[in-house]
Amino acid sequence: MIIGYYEQSYFDGGYYCKITQKDNETKYKIETISSEVPNYVPCADKYIKKYETIDFKNEYVDIAKEIKNKLKIKYVSNNILIDKLIKYISSINLHKLANHTYQDDDIYDGNNWRLYIEIFDKKYFIEGYQIQPKEVQEIYNQLHKIVERYIKNSFNGILGFAIGDAMGAPLEFVQREKLMNNPVTEMLGYGSHNVPKGTWSDDTSMTLATIDSIINTGTIDYTDIAHNFLRWFKDAKYTATNEVFDIGRTTLHALANFEQDKSNPTDCGENSEMSNGNGSLMRMLPIAYYCYKQIQNNQINNEKVLKIVKGVSSITHAHEISILGCYIYTMFAIRLLNDDGKYNSYEYIKNLDYSMFSKDNLSRYDRILKNDISKLDINEIKSLGYIVDTLEATLWVLLNTSNYNQAIIGAINLGNDADTIGACTGGLAGIIYGEDSINSNWKNSLLKIEYIQDLCEKFDDKLEEIINNPEECNNNPK
Repeated sequence: MIIGYYEQSYFDGGYYCKITQKDNETKYKIETISSEVPNYVPCADKYIKKYETIDFKNEYVDIAKEIKNKLKIKYVSNNILIDKLIKYISSINLHKLANHTYQDDDIYDGNNWRLYIEIFDKKYFIEGYQIQPKEVQEIYNQLHKIVERYIKNSFNGILGFAIGDAMGAPLEFVQREKLMNNPVTEMLGYGSHNVPKGTWSDDTSMTLATIDSIINTGTIDYTDIAHNFLRWFKDAKYTATNEVFDIGRTTLHALANFEQDKSNPTDCGENSEMSNGNGSLMRMLPIAYYCYKQIQNNQINNEKVLKIVKGVSSITHAHEISILGCYIYTMFAIRLLNDDGKYNSYEYIKNLDYSMFSKDNLSRYDRILKNDISKLDINEIKSLGYIVDTLEATLWVLLNTSNYNQAIIGAINLGNDADTIGACTGGLAGIIYGEDSINSNWKNSLLKIEYIQDLCEKFDDKLEEIINNPEECNNNPK
């Protein structure tokens, strides 16, 4: 199937090529079909010298797999290069593209359209002439899929989470007054837990354990997740330094219950009102990614999301206050993944149906759900380990900052439970602002970053497999 024809130009000349699709597979090839004399290309002297002609060696390749999340796109319209179009937050063009609403009168009138693509370390320039609207839409449909994969890849959020955790871990238990007088803006080592710089805590370890379970089972398997938590606690799996140095009391008791009686992990969580720490909130981000994908494909609804959240939280934290906090956080993250933005996402969670929760427990979240948490003074925001305090602090910081680095600095300098507040804030900020927004020194300092990235890539692949082949995957939580 022919998708479109292009004239691929470079400074000294050019040639015509065509893109074809192999049967019904997601594989394409670009073929040269004729040479042409040099022609004038707008802005050629400014842009095209920097680019090589694209060459897939006339072989079919899986573009999405080949480019993965390393794709960068730049589009030229009316001779204006829009840098890093992939960062759709600041670019209306990519926002339209990612939502299948892209339209450009020049294209549909048959005039030139120009696209710059960066793949890995090579840069390419493609220019098309007089392409029919249907063919243009086919091209943008394919670009939409690749762009969405880049934007929605889990590494953005999980990396943001791990860095927030590692930034906050040395400051855990430090009083806010001390930090306000001397704010921390760099990745530090040792401190509260005497571990090297870039070390993440139980927050990231249990998050990675959850991801690994979904990769291995293709579903939300509560028993398998609980076993992974035991592998973390007893064998130091999923740690940065092969050492477990932090575990909450409620989590410890729940894992002891599970180790003694492995029959039903969701019955092992502590259920008293005094057991509402943030130990299950801190590992909900993978659940948000899992549920988002299924919601997008109409495979689950909000009621099913709540059921999944309840089961995952109840492995360690079974009280309704904890389940409610985890549900609010998960739904907020899902809306961010849906491109709603942080303010619209906040309005969305305020208007959700919470009638299945008791009025007393629901009232604990009134400052979030009935008021505007962002309007409170910093002195009204607590940063303790109570799940309500952690969720309030996370949303307060996120709504009062404008980029990832600001959010992390704001979160960790609240002090006290700085690692979990940094992690929960960092995960959401990573979704909003993306990997490229994160301070490079922080990224370079994070231990085992390649391991995290590899796990996220496997996680993304598994989520795609679950969506595309639901009959071959175990889609029902168990």
